[in-house]
Amino acid sequence: LVGEGFEPLGVSGYDDEVGPRRGELRCERPADAARCAGDESAVPVRGHGRQPRLSAMALPDVAHRFLDALNAGDVEAARACYHPDAEVWHDFDGVTQTVDENMHLMAVMGNRASRREYVIRRLEPIEGGYLQQHTLEITTLAGRDLRAEAVAIVQVGADGLISRLDEWINPAPLAPLFE
Repeated sequence: LVGEGFEPLGVSGYDDEVGPRRGELRCERPADAARCAGDESAVPVRGHGRQPRLSAMALPDVAHRFLDALNAGDVEAARACYHPDAEVWHDFDGVTQTVDENMHLMAVMGNRASRREYVIRRLEPIEGGYLQQHTLEITTLAGRDLRAEAVAIVQVGADGLISRLDEWINPAPLAPLFE
């Protein structure tokens, strides 16, 4: 990461960062470069615990529809957010699911939970879709509270539907849901 025009800014604890030389404008992501270069059409995107980030991209409409469907446990509304040939991949097993397989899992989880909520930690547009960081909070029918942290990269096709979802999640905290 240290290269032409960059030098370490700190060397201890959470301050370990690499950034521009003093006096230079700092842009956290390539998408921010448009705003940093003076493009007034770039719009702010909520950052993670910091000042708003700036992005020239817009969050796809399907992102909020999909989250609403997931939180409501509405399998058919969630299915309608996917392109029929979409793929869903999870890091813990390396398996790529079809939409039908993923919706079956959603239905099974819904039948075993009295509450399910995707608490969004980060939601921002990326080239071709959006990135989502969330905490999945579930209360089992027996009243046990479960939480799992996850990150998803969601690709959205020209039709505005999800064409692929890649999710990194540790399913171990959710194991009691399947006992």
